[in-house]
Amino acid sequence: MRHTRYGILPRLLALQAILSLAFQAKAQEIDSDELLPENLPPRPVTLAQCLEIALANQPRIHAELSSQESAEVQSRYMERLRPLGRLSPPLAARVHQSDIGLERARVGFDQQVEDTFYMVRRAYFTQVYAKRLLAFIEPIEQLMGRTEKALATKKLVQKATGKWNSEQENLLMRLRIEHALIQGKANDARAGIRESIALLVEEMGGATKLGFQPVTASLELPAASPVLSLPELIKLVEDHSGELRQARAGREAMQWEVRAQDQFAFFRKSVPTFAGYSDTKNIPIPPAERGELIVRPSVPGLETPHNLAGPRRVRVARASLLADRACSVEESIHNLVRLQMRRTFEEYADVQANTKILAERAIQAREFIDGLSGKIFTESESQLLAASGQMVREWERIQFLRCILLADMVRQTGGVLQVNWEEAQPFSR
Repeated sequence: MRHTRYGILPRLLALQAILSLAFQAKAQEIDSDELLPENLPPRPVTLAQCLEIALANQPRIHAELSSQESAEVQSRYMERLRPLGRLSPPLAARVHQSDIGLERARVGFDQQVEDTFYMVRRAYFTQVYAKRLLAFIEPIEQLMGRTEKALATKKLVQKATGKWNSEQENLLMRLRIEHALIQGKANDARAGIRESIALLVEEMGGATKLGFQPVTASLELPAASPVLSLPELIKLVEDHSGELRQARAGREAMQWEVRAQDQFAFFRKSVPTFAGYSDTKNIPIPPAERGELIVRPSVPGLETPHNLAGPRRVRVARASLLADRACSVEESIHNLVRLQMRRTFEEYADVQANTKILAERAIQAREFIDGLSGKIFTESESQLLAASGQMVREWERIQFLRCILLADMVRQTGGVLQVNWEEAQPFSR
């Protein structure tokens, strides 16, 4: 699903009006004590439906929309003053800064939509992944339990006659260990399903607005595996990253502030800055991280005082320094978004390489496991079963990771990168 900067607003307002009435009516039927994801009635939903509902109900999107509408009110007022700007250079600068502020607010709204869509996709794919793992693990768990029980019964019979040997005891012990491990994997998958449902509920607007438990309508992960170029992705990020575009607008506004302060009368001791005429909110840059696999530097925020005091030379000097600071902030964010995209691309390339290596073996492993259905396996089959199970789980993991990385690249490019989320994954059960 794609949207344009201006075309999204009518659709958002229409969806909000329709869905809010339906969800409020549904929520009234549910007691407040029952407004927990696991207590809501389940309803199958597609990924596209989840995105539409989140667009209409997510409070973060509504907050950014209010900021945009506030900037539009200010911009309309300043637009009426534009003719007077020919007579007053400082006013002309303020009108121009108001235009920049409006653009910055629109970019903030667009990026919040993309950030929310990323979280919805991540939660949706996590639920599909967890369900696929559980559907794969449960038959193996039953198979191991059946074989373990049969071998334990055999132990009781043969131990009394002295036929039970150490090799059989070792096999039984290994089965019990592997059975316990696979039971743990099944519990992890069940927990993943519950957690992904809870995340979907919140990202789609919250339990009160939603009134139902969103469960995935499909057990398939998207098969989209586009061939991507790092230089092309970097160019998309530089042109369309919401964080970078907001930083660029902040730098432009501060550069206009230098002109404005220079044009005000030299005897004025305090002059309001563009903060009273345009959007100046801080850019939501992720905090610094220093982990085993992630190194993400911190980024200074844009400094926007509401007044500059002192004679004109002092005010201009301060405005110039703040403009230099805004340039450094933009440069820092530029470096950060490039680093983020490079790291995501390298992980995606690694996943694609592993997919080529594992595809054939994953099919063989799944066929071997399916062939054991209903049987009590031998010692050699038990060894191959453990390796085959690990192979299929790794295959599912990298397919899930591929979808998450693609979703993140869509977010980083401001929604410009196109991915076909409708194509189903092969090798499905």
